[in-house]
Amino acid sequence: GSPELPRLLVPFLSHEHPPVRYWSATLYGRLPNADLTQLGRRLRDEPRPMVREGVSAALLSRSNAIGADFFKAFWTDTNVAVRAEAFTAVAIKPGATDPLIAELEEACTQGGIPVRYALASHLQMMTDAMAQRLAHILVKDDHASIRSAVARAIGAREKHDLLQLLPDLAKDRDADVRQQAAASLGKFPTEVSRRILLEQIGDKRNLVRIQAEQSLVLIATGIAVPAAAATKLAADNADIRYHACRVLGHLEAKEYSKQVFTCLGRETRPKNVGSVIFALGQFKATFATDRVAALATHGAPEIREQVGAALGRLNVPKTYEIIKTLAFDKTSPETRLAAIRAMGIIGDGNAFNETLLKLLKSVTGHISGADRAMACWSIGRARPVSIPLMERLVLQATTPVIPADGMKEFEEDAVLAS
Repeated sequence: GSPELPRLLVPFLSHEHPPVRYWSATLYGRLPNADLTQLGRRLRDEPRPMVREGVSAALLSRSNAIGADFFKAFWTDTNVAVRAEAFTAVAIKPGATDPLIAELEEACTQGGIPVRYALASHLQMMTDAMAQRLAHILVKDDHASIRSAVARAIGAREKHDLLQLLPDLAKDRDADVRQQAAASLGKFPTEVSRRILLEQIGDKRNLVRIQAEQSLVLIATGIAVPAAAATKLAADNADIRYHACRVLGHLEAKEYSKQVFTCLGRETRPKNVGSVIFALGQFKATFATDRVAALATHGAPEIREQVGAALGRLNVPKTYEIIKTLAFDKTSPETRLAAIRAMGIIGDGNAFNETLLKLLKSVTGHISGADRAMACWSIGRARPVSIPLMERLVLQATTPVIPADGMKEFEEDAVLAS
């Protein structure tokens, strides 16, 4: 930045309007050649809590250039945000002495919730020694948000030194803590992570299960996951079976196609049937085409949606008419979008130009702007594209009123952009 900018900003640090002081301090703290004593004085003298918190945050971001004693002076500040950041600024500085670490350990039990939460949230910025000593205290905190912050920080550190804390956090009584533990386990492709995540896909809370599924896919880059996931296809817990199928599908573990296919005859819960269809589509298991296509008229929308998506991946010409029918599903927007997208994935303009044109012209009834936008996406991937289809694209993008089709105004922005 300009060497003159710090000097020009200093008067604004004491401006009569608090918002000016706040934003001046925020900008001033980002300047590499700023005189940080100016911010120190502002933190000491500023009457407005909001401005003080902005100044404190600016100083925290530059704590490496400020002595620990300066921040220790604010450990008893009346503003809880300033106090929390003062503790954090000291904790993330290297070279802390044992007495200082002992004081911070005391803050992990005696400090208020904002202080404990701030320390937990910054474990990834601390030295290994500091992080280990504070984390082993904070992980036992009664407040769920603090245990959750510890779980999140362990993943952010991406070091194995605190990995041993995650198994207990993954079984925490609070769902958010378990979810954060699942997310952090996704950073560590180990046998322990795999085992715990395969347990978590059976968690009683959906968000935890979803995160565990995502983390299993992530760790598969460093450790074998498909074989372990396949052992869960016959589990008693329906949620475990559901997520195991999805993990195998995401990993495109085609070697388990036959095993997954047998699940189609066993599963009865629509959600689980959908997960089997999803996996078969990901595998491009064309041998399963007839069984998948037969479910296109199923009463459960989550099954029809997965059929539409899978048929696009399987790309078997005899199912094209089914895809066209699903594209106009009257009750399930998700099914329509999956089927319309399937046309673009297949990319056969000769097969789908007419249907895509019909979708573009469907501006009333149950066909929505989202459907027409997805049709545009598929048109962009279809070859060849018919002249009438291109003319229709131009018409709907440039004409404010198309009375014959019932349009009263320009298309929705999402459709125009598509």
